[in-house]
Amino acid sequence: MEKSDKNTNQNRNKVFLSPDMARERIAEVFTRYVGGGGKYPAEKLRAKLGKSHVNSIYKLRSGEASPNLIDTLICCQVLGPDFATEIMAIAGFTGLRPIDATTKSMLDLNAGTSATTAKIATACVDGRIDHLEAAELAPEFRERARDLEEAADRMDEITAAGGSISVTGKLN
Repeated sequence: MEKSDKNTNQNRNKVFLSPDMARERIAEVFTRYVGGGGKYPAEKLRAKLGKSHVNSIYKLRSGEASPNLIDTLICCQVLGPDFATEIMAIAGFTGLRPIDATTKSMLDLNAGTSATTAKIATACVDGRIDHLEAAELAPEFRERARDLEEAADRMDEITAAGGSISVTGKLN
């Protein structure tokens, strides 16, 4: 292993943030954005997260609890890019920005197409697609074909306008 690779691996293994410190910093961000003097009502966020216990948001704000990954993603979507940027900054990631609707739809199309391709690969493991698999896959193929046709139309519009879709999430 080269010296630079060794240093990179050593840096990955260092703990920069203890769980207690992370919980404390997450609580500070939640306190700024939710309930009390925050921008978003605690009860409304609790409903969005599907939490039944009245104290669930209080525990996030006080540092008694940490959000799981799904709750964190929902909070990022509900509370917006500034909240998401602050949460990710705790781990050292900055420069987040929202993506526009066109880029999101292209990313969703990519995910859907990948999922359909995975289903095809699974169905082909035995070397054939039988009538039951075909009956299940055909409607999904049609849906993907429609999605791809719509995406091709959008690309034609972007091309005609002289623009592009950036992988960074902004329409150029």
